[in-house]
Amino acid sequence: MGNDGQYAKALEADSTSSQGRHCCSSDVSTTKVCFAVLLGALAVIGCRSNYQLTLNNGNRITASAKPRLVEGYYVFKDLDGHTNRVSEGRVRTVEPQPRGYTEKSGSTSYDKR
Repeated sequence: MGNDGQYAKALEADSTSSQGRHCCSSDVSTTKVCFAVLLGALAVIGCRSNYQLTLNNGNRITASAKPRLVEGYYVFKDLDGHTNRVSEGRVRTVEPQPRGYTEKSGSTSYDKR
């Protein structure tokens, strides 16, 4: 029971040393951490862009993320979220799209899986 008294004194001393601040008030270090987390999240969101695959026949396909090369096929998700694949030999270029780019042509030619 003697420990209860020491615990109460420690709490009282802690509350008086905070100079009247509420126990839940934010301090500078918490604000810095929150700011860093927010900045990191914005950086990750801002880095994500669509990719454009240009085929040898001139058709273009828009992927929602960078296509992966798997066993001779570029595997990617289209803007609707469907997984697709295109033979590596049919792809001329894979490039990130510029910001604000909108797909004008709905004609695509690829193997769905």
